[in-house]
Amino acid sequence: MNNIYNVAIIDDEAIGIFNLCNSLAAFSNIAVTGTAQTPQEGKKLILEKRPDLLFLDVEMPEVSGLELLREIKNQINWQMQVVFYTAYEKYLLEALRESAFDYLLKPYEPSEFSVVMNRFFASVAKENKLSSFIDSLSRL
Repeated sequence: MNNIYNVAIIDDEAIGIFNLCNSLAAFSNIAVTGTAQTPQEGKKLILEKRPDLLFLDVEMPEVSGLELLREIKNQINWQMQVVFYTAYEKYLLEALRESAFDYLLKPYEPSEFSVVMNRFFASVAKENKLSSFIDSLSRL
């Protein structure tokens, strides 16, 4: 079964969105369902599109990506992995505390991006196996 995974990108810099979209285009099972350049647009995008994977910039005007995620955390009732995407290492610990799936530093190397995506696909496969196992138990 070849699932298509929805990805959303929130970054106040157009070049960051462009670079991620280019990198994601290499994966046939990834669909970028939306991008946003402001936290307000980002909030709406996340809640409407319900992405499987979110690339979230940390430093944005008015509200940081970390704050945006805290604001909507209770409204996220689906499995969503968050990759904090930033030029600053100083947010790493805080991102981990916010349950970051991964942390990607701008500008990234293609090999770093591949590691993030391979981790995502492995995580989804593991989750799908667990769900199938639970489903099979419930039919007993």
